[in-house]
Amino acid sequence: MDLRLYWAVLTRRKRLVAAGLALAVLLALLTVVRIDFARGSVGYRSTEKWVSYTRVFVTQRGFPYGEVRTRGSSPSALAANALFYSNVATSDTVLRLAFGPLGPRGTVQAAPVLTASIGNSVLPIISIAGIGTSAGDAKRIAAAEAKGLIEYVQLQQRSARIPEDNRIVMKVVNQARFASRLQGRSVTLPVVVFLTVLLAVVGVAFALENMNRTEPAAAGTEVGSALASARPTDA
Repeated sequence: MDLRLYWAVLTRRKRLVAAGLALAVLLALLTVVRIDFARGSVGYRSTEKWVSYTRVFVTQRGFPYGEVRTRGSSPSALAANALFYSNVATSDTVLRLAFGPLGPRGTVQAAPVLTASIGNSVLPIISIAGIGTSAGDAKRIAAAEAKGLIEYVQLQQRSARIPEDNRIVMKVVNQARFASRLQGRSVTLPVVVFLTVLLAVVGVAFALENMNRTEPAAAGTEVGSALASARPTDA
């Protein structure tokens, strides 16, 4: 591979290479952003995904986990309630209470927290995940979902006239203060477009170089043939 030869060819075709490089950058950029001339705005074609978590503690009045002889519901019963309400959390009724008719404008997930032991026992804690297109959206979704779930349980308890000393109590123990990027924007397509266009331009530059070398050689052959035919022959 003669790098000096390649560089010399690209230097002689520098206008073509410069135009091709600009075209490659422009096309790669257009795969990332969308230009709306009507509104005069520029935005990304794809979106990121962010996730934020909040935790809801399922308990009852007092602190049953600090008692030797538990009054009311046992910790295992409260854990079963956490498992049940983690499925109720994503129901239409709870989502409507949490976000109104427009919905979360994102994704809501809920699951009971499991122990780290081999048995994976269920803890009386519900983990709620809010997934949105920004860190702020993810935190908003998680916080609103936890509030909506607690409100749903309280409404059902009041409607059923359950005595207060016999009610399940839900408390937020971990606020949705932080968010992490779940999925970033892919750079595969812009890189592929950029390299494809750039390689095509380099190929055209070398093709033109070969054509220019072939044409003088062909012209020289024709002139030589003409001189040979015009030379007088010996008698």
